[in-house]
Amino acid sequence: MQIARYIEAVPNWQHHRADAHDELVQSLMRLVTAHPPGSLHPRGGLFFGPLSIAYLLLRLHEWYPDLRFGVGNRTLRAWASEYRQKAVVHRRGPLANQCGVIDEAMTSLALEAAFDRNVNAVTQFVKWANAVADSEEAGNEWLYGRAGTLYFVRLIRRHWAETPSITQPLDLVASKLIKRIMEAERPWTWYDTNYVGAAHGTIGIITQIVLTRPSTASELQGELRAILDAQISDSGNFPAALPAGRRERLVQFCHGAPGVINSLMSLRDYFPNLREHIDVAIQKGQECTLKLGVLTKEPCLCHGSSGNALALEGEAFECLINHTTAPMMARMEQEGVWEPSDNPEGLYTGEAGRAWAWAVADQQLEKRYLGYNDL
Repeated sequence: MQIARYIEAVPNWQHHRADAHDELVQSLMRLVTAHPPGSLHPRGGLFFGPLSIAYLLLRLHEWYPDLRFGVGNRTLRAWASEYRQKAVVHRRGPLANQCGVIDEAMTSLALEAAFDRNVNAVTQFVKWANAVADSEEAGNEWLYGRAGTLYFVRLIRRHWAETPSITQPLDLVASKLIKRIMEAERPWTWYDTNYVGAAHGTIGIITQIVLTRPSTASELQGELRAILDAQISDSGNFPAALPAGRRERLVQFCHGAPGVINSLMSLRDYFPNLREHIDVAIQKGQECTLKLGVLTKEPCLCHGSSGNALALEGEAFECLINHTTAPMMARMEQEGVWEPSDNPEGLYTGEAGRAWAWAVADQQLEKRYLGYNDL
């Protein structure tokens, strides 16, 4: 028997409202206990695996510099260092067919360039990014393609913002990457499919381009309007691909309303001519996400309740994220509701993503996906 895609959300009044900080700490403890440094194969980039955990911990350190937990009572940054040391990647260049955020070597180099402020790492990253731009094999989407490389450019630039000798080559390679993406045949495809969503599709590409270079927004109005027009009128969801088919039932970050409307939340100010249309799309997509967003897949950012919660605001956000508390997780696991993740540690596939969502709730941060549109 095929498992249902979602369960009906339990309103907040039927269970205790979670203490976001306590849930965050519990999530971090589970992360370092169940998936300690050295226990994970170095693969997955920012999407899953040890470097995805390291990136989460490095970013959380910005808001929780004094937080200590786990073996040795270590800080977040100390834990991140352990995960990075145990995930050494030796490669002479990027893999053209997976140069996005899932590329382990590109991720490792970007973290070194940004958080260690290593000039040699910046130089090497720019060289690799130029190779990605020049490659005829490289795709254009976020997870495996050039759009993901643009996220790394923004990450490194953030840490060198006051150093023109560093930001100038980063800006040049960003322009080159964007030019190659913009010159590619439209619609952009991944494995010959015109995907819509954040991970592999047009909205993800638009988001990475515009957040990197806002001046390009006017050139992308047509593509964004096509996505808005593709919203399914009766449900508020977005199809996984165009033309729409059976997969229009997916309601998650990678395919469906949550990823699209969260991207629109980042983009609306750059598209003043479409703002009214965007606001209507967000409202309809949020209604769909609240209704169908408590997925039967293990809560995570890519395809689970944690990621879907980030597409919502107020009580709707609380409703979905409260389905990822420790007691709720234990209950659903005991009842056999959740479909377990293949990579239960990951930022987009498991516990690290749950921790990010709880940090967003605890710090009342903008609802954004770490590694996608937080920068």
